[in-house]
Amino acid sequence: MKWFAALALLSVIGGSVAAQQPKTTTPAPTPNAPATPVATTSTNLPPDSLVQAGPYQLAPGDVISITSIGFPQFDAAQMVIPPDGTISPILINKRISVVGMTTNELAKLLQHEYSNFVVNPDFTVTLVQKRSQHPISFYGALSGNLNPQVGLHIIDALARLGGDQRTIDLSRVVVTHANGQSVTLDLSHPEDKAQSPDNILLQEGDNVYLPVRHSMVEVTGEVINPGAYKYHEQMTVMEAIADAGNFDREKADLQDATLTHDGKTRPLSLYGVYHENNLANNVTLQPGDSIFIPKVKDRVYFLGEVNRIGYYNLKPGDHLLDALTQMGPSHDADLSNIRVVKVSGNKKLYSVQYVNIQAIEKGDGKGNILLEPGEVIFVPKRGHKFGLSDVLGALTGLNLLDGAARLVTGHY
Repeated sequence: MKWFAALALLSVIGGSVAAQQPKTTTPAPTPNAPATPVATTSTNLPPDSLVQAGPYQLAPGDVISITSIGFPQFDAAQMVIPPDGTISPILINKRISVVGMTTNELAKLLQHEYSNFVVNPDFTVTLVQKRSQHPISFYGALSGNLNPQVGLHIIDALARLGGDQRTIDLSRVVVTHANGQSVTLDLSHPEDKAQSPDNILLQEGDNVYLPVRHSMVEVTGEVINPGAYKYHEQMTVMEAIADAGNFDREKADLQDATLTHDGKTRPLSLYGVYHENNLANNVTLQPGDSIFIPKVKDRVYFLGEVNRIGYYNLKPGDHLLDALTQMGPSHDADLSNIRVVKVSGNKKLYSVQYVNIQAIEKGDGKGNILLEPGEVIFVPKRGHKFGLSDVLGALTGLNLLDGAARLVTGHY
């Protein structure tokens, strides 16, 4: 049986797959968890224990032995699975990927492959030494470790982790790989995310941050009762501000309000929401959001024939024409006879200046005065005589006189 001699020769060649100790690698540094977690629920795992994630699956770095009954020339005492995850058994003229297989599955595959050469081959594959493994670590709302497993998706991993997952904000889970690269995942409604790109495969050494699900929103600044308020589904900005007792009409600068979401702050002008029935910025909030309404600093007031009766927030260098353009004179406005009224700290009018906007528009720049905080600009109606007492009455009726006086004195 000459082919046995050939097999013997091949077994000598196959012996070149000598035993090697798998190389050890230094674990990548674990990203620091938040210094003071808001709330952390432990899965009650011993500190150094690992949750088993199913039968052990082979991967590069594992050391295995292959033995057969009656055909020792097919045996390999120790074989290190190389980085590409494939082996080349004696006589089998191809490389076989073993990544993700159990030892029993590999034994059955070898029996199938060798059945082309011998009758009823019987193989046993034994795990001699496990590869060096770094666990998949979870921290934040829940903490624990899982053994890395080939084909383990993050949604499956969370299910195996256990714990009260209602404490997790699944919309912003962060996975940091051993190479330092991070990805933020939206795993909200996980029952619908099995085929989503967010349901990524986890890798050895991954660190998974599970942020705490907040149940409150915060409203601060110039509101009656600043503080944190319980969030409810589809809660809007106006509802949150109402919970805080609404804004202080004399102090609140609605145009410069801000909204902080997920650590990022953006402008949220609320003037149109409350004064123009423009609800574009009455946005739906998320748990953990924060609304801030600052105190007004530099403001003038407009009365009469303007589209927006009320205050205008001054910017450095604003002149009368700048502010009037923003407030919008009405069709009946008498722009040749505008009054600019200064108010003293004791709530008394102390000077009135007449300005002809039409002359300014024709090139007379002297009338385009630089505005000062607390001034009241009255735009009369064309053909209508309006006395100083009328200005005072309008100011008092709209509670603007007191606001202008407070701006002048700086007392709130």
